[in-house]
Amino acid sequence: MVADAVVAVGRVHREFPEIMKTRGADGFLKPYLSNSVHSESELGAPWFPYGGAYAIKVPTLRKERTFYPERLLGYPVQRWQNYEVDDEFDFICVEALMKQRQSNLLPKS
Repeated sequence: MVADAVVAVGRVHREFPEIMKTRGADGFLKPYLSNSVHSESELGAPWFPYGGAYAIKVPTLRKERTFYPERLLGYPVQRWQNYEVDDEFDFICVEALMKQRQSNLLPKS
């Protein structure tokens, strides 16, 4: 399978359904909601495009003018891996998460 783009995605928690994605039968990400889907079982597992990482071929971006082209793959990340640090408050939150994560991974001495 050859993709034109890849985006970091994670399992849905409380995100907006309008921007969620689902993996199609061909393996590429598709909009989660569409007019042609009628039941939850047809939708598949929802994924949220975290946006922490985007990779796209330049010709595809120029042609389709979106970071979500037809042949889009998702790169799954854990929720704790997806935090943007825009200010000191974000930094404090991420620092606390990393300390908690570290304490759970290292043996207690």
